Amino acid sequence: MQPNLDRQLTHVYAPDQRPTGTRANHGSPPALLFYRNYLLTVVGHFDDRVGLWTPVVDLTSKPEGRADVKLVTGKSFSSKKHAENAGIEMAKNWIDVFNDL
Repeated sequence: MQPNLDRQLTHVYAPDQRPTGTRANHGSPPALLFYRNYLLTVVGHFDDRVGLWTPVVDLTSKPEGRADVKLVTGKSFSSKKHAENAGIEMAKNWIDVFNDL
């Protein structure tokens, strides 16, 4: 039985897409993490309209570093750190589910 990710993921974007009305990280570097042969690049996007942070995660398993998948959640957070932590957990869950199929 395949786990349901609908509660966590609201969008899976192509790597060249980005939510509108947001600014990435306010100039700070993205969070980088290796997990199960994937490189996770986590960026907090600040939404000026609501004053909250949303995590956006690029996942790649290729040596050239181009994103295989971009994950975005509809959840927002009061701090960049909380958004990045949520993005890391979302990405780990996605990797675990799709590697265990």
